[in-house]
Amino acid sequence: MNISLDEATHYRPNVELSRKFVWFIYYAHISDHIQIYVLSNLRKLIAGFCLTIFFLFPLILLGWKVWQETLKGQVKQSRNIFWAMQSSFLLVIPAFFITVDHARWFAALVFSQFLLIAYFSFDEESLYSHIGETLGLLVKRHFFLAASLIVYCSLLGLFGSDRTFECGEFILDKLHIYKVVVQPPIGV
Repeated sequence: MNISLDEATHYRPNVELSRKFVWFIYYAHISDHIQIYVLSNLRKLIAGFCLTIFFLFPLILLGWKVWQETLKGQVKQSRNIFWAMQSSFLLVIPAFFITVDHARWFAALVFSQFLLIAYFSFDEESLYSHIGETLGLLVKRHFFLAASLIVYCSLLGLFGSDRTFECGEFILDKLHIYKVVVQPPIGV
């Protein structure tokens, strides 16, 4: 946080503050967060992580196919640059171990891939400038699959914070995997 708690309450004096929220945001150490929130919800976090990957798998396959087609015929140096660029996304791996908002990290990864494709589509001087044409050809060749993917993604529902997609939450509920409500330590 870039302002103190006193400044935050000064800007909005009529807002009722949650003791748990204030403690987690302003006073808790990351080890407290991991101990109290992450470890107590580990079962749900792992199941939600796996379900999110399962539900995002069609998008992952699409991205893989687009990049694979784009890299065909590229020289080794171009492919190495591509793999170096993609490996930068591995930097988010620690976030999946110490945070509970996996959905936001997945959204950031998917958005970043779409952003890369859009950027290279419009940058005519890049090594991967033909990615837009590749994507267009894939959509033309597999129009039904492309349309189905759009419908599929729209049916997933919202996800965010420590929740997976709505259908994932339904599955977790049927498996009796619930979020544990956490409380800050006594005296806080």
